[in-house]
Amino acid sequence: MGALKGASISWWACIHAFTLGALTTAVIGYSTHFTAALTRGPLQALWPLAVKIALLQGALIVMLLRPAWTTVHTMAACLIAAVMLWHATTLARMHRKAFANHLATTSWSYVIAALLLALAIGFAIAAQFVDRHDPLIAAHARSAVWGFGWITLVGTVITFLPTVAGVPMVSRFQHARIFAAYGVLVVGASACIAAGWSRTGGVFLAGAAVVSAWVLFPTITQVIRADASLNAASLHITCGILWVLACMIGDAVALIAGSTARLGTAGALLALLGAGFAQSVLGATSQLVPVLTGSAAARDRLAAGLCFRAAMLNFGGLIAIAVSPAAGAAFMAAAIIWHVIALSTSIVKVKRNV
Repeated sequence: MGALKGASISWWACIHAFTLGALTTAVIGYSTHFTAALTRGPLQALWPLAVKIALLQGALIVMLLRPAWTTVHTMAACLIAAVMLWHATTLARMHRKAFANHLATTSWSYVIAALLLALAIGFAIAAQFVDRHDPLIAAHARSAVWGFGWITLVGTVITFLPTVAGVPMVSRFQHARIFAAYGVLVVGASACIAAGWSRTGGVFLAGAAVVSAWVLFPTITQVIRADASLNAASLHITCGILWVLACMIGDAVALIAGSTARLGTAGALLALLGAGFAQSVLGATSQLVPVLTGSAAARDRLAAGLCFRAAMLNFGGLIAIAVSPAAGAAFMAAAIIWHVIALSTSIVKVKRNV
């Protein structure tokens, strides 16, 4: 709305309105639900979750009201970090009180993710009090994307993707230590980048990429090899996580090669968001909508055009990196809009038939 009226909207506002306003809010909600389900613990009261979301949204609104960083922004950022630490503590306590089972340890990824986002916010706050703030902002970006965002996706995928594809879950990765090791590597990468040691940070980040690949590939190969398991949801999720992993490896290689510490080019960022994270989310909704509506017809409607949508998303990611970010974004946007329309149509038709 502001852009249509000629107002100046900063890059920071555009990015964080989505990452904090939408993405982090969603992660807080569903990580609480997933942890309760995986640990088979008692139902949690809704009011703490509501308070966390309200504090997060309030702090974000305060930060968006003024473009220039002030003391109020610092206080709001500290509040968001406190919310994430509170969330991590809540999830850890749910584990302590839970029924021990082989699925519960996978949800430790959400605890590590919340802690890494708090660390990312700490880097962003520190950057406001130094003259040379670019390394700290670069460290902030890595902690947020490869820490919070990626480990959340990894922890979800290793339990959710086998369910979607109808294959057994790979058991050897159901342990909290692997997520702790990943978190240590991301912290090491971020700390080195913040100190100006980008090449060393790239080595740590490459190690984190190897750990996440080691966790994911048994599940991915099991899904691909299983008969009739590659449905609409599993195809999009598999392609999406492979894109994110490829972008992470590319970022690590660029740092080791001595490239700038900034997180990727415009094309790489578009591929990460569109072909990577967005495609994974679309795949998840392809599974959840038919399940929640109880409609087999909805699954069939979503399957129609699946190959074309997947091709557009993945081809768009390649175009964004190799040819033109704008052209690649157009391909990915068209595929996402098509998928959203298919989802909406499925929901509407199910309601009409009820």
